[in-house]
Amino acid sequence: MRKTYDKELKLQAVRVVKEDGKRIAEVARELDVAEQILHNWVKKYNQSKDDTFVGSGYVQPEKKMENDLQKRIP
Repeated sequence: MRKTYDKELKLQAVRVVKEDGKRIAEVARELDVAEQILHNWVKKYNQSKDDTFVGSGYVQPEKKMENDLQKRIP
């Protein structure tokens, strides 16, 4: 079964790597997360800080507006 991680855990893990300077391998071990997954989180965070981790209970504002409009169309 595939594990899912909430947005807060992802952001916390990325902050520990970026702000505290810990190695990805070390943080991944501490959180029991695969190194590659954490590496992907850091990469995604670097690409789009404001819209990071969409799909984990967070929707980009533009996508939310589009979804809301779609719901109104019969």
